[in-house]
Amino acid sequence: MSTTDQKQQLITRRGLIFSAAMTLPFSALLGKLYLLQVVEGKEYKRLSDKNRISLKLTLPDRGKILDRDGEILADNFKAFRLVVVPERAKDPKDVLNRVGQLVTLTEDDQKQALRKIAKSPSFVPVGVKDFLSFPEVSRVQVNLPDLPGVDVDELQARKYPNTNLASHVLGYMGPVTKEQLQGSTDPLLSQPDFRIGRKGAELHFDKTLRGRAGTNHVEVNASGREVRIINSVDPQQGTDLHLGLVKSVQKEIEERLAGNRGAVAVMDLTDGTVMAMASAPDFDPNGFTYGLDTSTWQDLILNPNRPLLNRCTQGVYAPGSTFKMLVALACLEEGLITPDERIDCTGRMKFGNRFFHCWEEEGHGPTNMHEAIAKSCDIYFYELGHRLGVEKMNYYAGLFGLGKETGIFLPESKGLIPSEAWKRKTYNQRWQKGENLITAIGQGYVLTTPIQLLTMTARLATGLNVHPLMEKQAEPPVFDPLPFKPENMKIIQDAMTAVVTKPYGTAYGSRLTQTAIAGKTGTSQVVSRRHHKDTKLEDILEHERTHALFVGYAPAEAPRFATVVMLENAGGGSSAAAPVGRDALLAALKWMRQT
Repeated sequence: MSTTDQKQQLITRRGLIFSAAMTLPFSALLGKLYLLQVVEGKEYKRLSDKNRISLKLTLPDRGKILDRDGEILADNFKAFRLVVVPERAKDPKDVLNRVGQLVTLTEDDQKQALRKIAKSPSFVPVGVKDFLSFPEVSRVQVNLPDLPGVDVDELQARKYPNTNLASHVLGYMGPVTKEQLQGSTDPLLSQPDFRIGRKGAELHFDKTLRGRAGTNHVEVNASGREVRIINSVDPQQGTDLHLGLVKSVQKEIEERLAGNRGAVAVMDLTDGTVMAMASAPDFDPNGFTYGLDTSTWQDLILNPNRPLLNRCTQGVYAPGSTFKMLVALACLEEGLITPDERIDCTGRMKFGNRFFHCWEEEGHGPTNMHEAIAKSCDIYFYELGHRLGVEKMNYYAGLFGLGKETGIFLPESKGLIPSEAWKRKTYNQRWQKGENLITAIGQGYVLTTPIQLLTMTARLATGLNVHPLMEKQAEPPVFDPLPFKPENMKIIQDAMTAVVTKPYGTAYGSRLTQTAIAGKTGTSQVVSRRHHKDTKLEDILEHERTHALFVGYAPAEAPRFATVVMLENAGGGSSAAAPVGRDALLAALKWMRQT
């Protein structure tokens, strides 16, 4: 055999081997294709259908917030929003450009949506626009086949039908923060632009108000349209919240507060429920439902009048003469004075090298406890403060709830009732005896919140350890009696009644003809009293004017309601605060007679 024939035979053998080697795997591949497409085709079609079944959460109705009579304070409404699922939108920018031809979508809206898409997991729907109009919904639905990844979801939103009414108590809704999302297992929080309570009752009771999500297993076609719901679990509606507020009383005190910076609250003494709490200025929580733009938010937080501050619970003020009843009661309990002992008020008192002045420059003359409270004599209480000392004042103030949080669900400031140890720790200084005098008239370092003064007034009126409560009570709580002699409490209560019902009382101008009110006026100094000694109120710079206070309860002979009024830079408690307190109690009494 020639060399050429040998080479040809070798090539042919190799070709046969190569062909055989290629034929075997190709045959196996054909067999596999036949198996997949013919034999197992139906099963893989079923699995393919399974891939087109998506899980959608259905949102529960958020619980309503109601007043004690069932009046709606916070409600819900249904709306629509446009979302994009990133993994289904191959080119999100192009999809958003198409969407922008169907709905009102600004360039900033598109940029913000693209940023959220870039940060979000591909399977999580991203909100593009909330509160679509019905024509916008229709246009999007018709064009869904050309909008891959786009869905129109139902949106549940919060509304406050009374706008600003009780805004500091109700609070408002806001978006879920990254920290809240990471720390929660609730799938609702991962929904696009889901909103939760951010302030007030909406925040504190958010979990019970929120409810639980339902689920829908939905079959969708290649265009993303829903074909059918395969199975579903209904959502669990949030629980309604019944507050102790009374809408009519709340409305009355807010109207009386209009144009002021200040706080008013009213308590039902039968169970401690706060039936009205107003802080001015206030805000409209509906704005947060639609989302505040940066400019509006900045206006709110930089406003010098601080509309987001709840002055009832977070504002701290010197209580002024409203503090005097505690000093008088403490001295009676400690046996440091009798109710009939008279202290001569000449208009000023020398203590050490300094003179301490009474608001009545001519003096009140020889004054007993009843007259001192009714006329608000400073000299009388300077003497009591000297006898009692700051430690006892601190102790008795604590028994009436001053200098500590009350425990309601709203954010609170503690205020301050000074002590020798506090001054040593804070200023590294000794307590001076002259500071006892200033403390006794509710000035100096003493700071309280209006809700604390309301608590104090409730305890003075009832002799019970009343605590303020914000929710409606199914059964009245049982409050323990305070550790004071009833006859001493009666002396203070009678004097408070004289403040309003007797011609010599500082709130006589705010009396009612048919119902006796008991109360106490107060004036909280911002600058030295003698700095504006002979200056008319309208001629004093507003920020240097005194704060006006009033605490009271009614009816005086059988206390049912208590109130506190604090008006910033409004002048005297008698002229500015007492009339507001009278009207607040009158609104509560009117409600009582109608129910």
